[in-house]
Amino acid sequence: MSNIQDTLQNFQAITLEKMNDVKLLDRVDRKFICSVEKFESVFEKLTEFYYILEINGIRNFQYSTVYFDTDNFLFYTQHHNGKRNRNKIRQRSYVETGVHFFEIKHKSNKGRTTKYRMQVRNPATTLTDRKVDLIKKHVIDVDIERLFPKITIKFKRITLVSKLFNERITIDTELNYDNGLKTASYPNIAIFELKQSCRISSHASNTMREERIRKQSISKYCLGIASLYEGVKLNNFKTKFNSIKKISNENI
Repeated sequence: MSNIQDTLQNFQAITLEKMNDVKLLDRVDRKFICSVEKFESVFEKLTEFYYILEINGIRNFQYSTVYFDTDNFLFYTQHHNGKRNRNKIRQRSYVETGVHFFEIKHKSNKGRTTKYRMQVRNPATTLTDRKVDLIKKHVIDVDIERLFPKITIKFKRITLVSKLFNERITIDTELNYDNGLKTASYPNIAIFELKQSCRISSHASNTMREERIRKQSISKYCLGIASLYEGVKLNNFKTKFNSIKKISNENI
């Protein structure tokens, strides 16, 4: 990742306040997965067209996210089965800034992603009255009393903002999973996510095509559950997960 650290400094910085002009809490997403080595060559081609988020001199941030699900993995199974209008419930901590959000991430039957979230004071994962109220408002198909923290995902994230202010890109690396009993990691993959208010061509998407990096719909949550828990449904994910494992084993 040494080349990445050098390339980070070649981007013009943007502040969090300015980046919030492109929040895109209601958006369409496209994800691309490649090896970290491939990521380094792609990343260098983006410096002229994107700003990079910088906070207190930091440009590559540590995230820690706890996901909630039922004991029979309702949300995981909905995703596996291709259910439209599905949800994920999580609490995300931005480690360097000490900011925490409780969030509901909704994927509609039109392929749009909407996030509902509220800031919380600390990283405790207890379902307080405020959190329960948010769940009741936006999720109708779950018994809240059956929701428990199921997995913690830690990763590093770089955030880019188009200089046209019509797109954000997140690049996640160093994925680590923990369910309290088992751990798993994918140190050699990079996940690009293009976030736009509507699907448009961009320098990043054109670069992905030129580099022959295929679009792959992947959930970090589902990958973690499949990696750490026995007996969950896998059939519809097998091809995708095998591809990720192949990338993860490249150049190791």
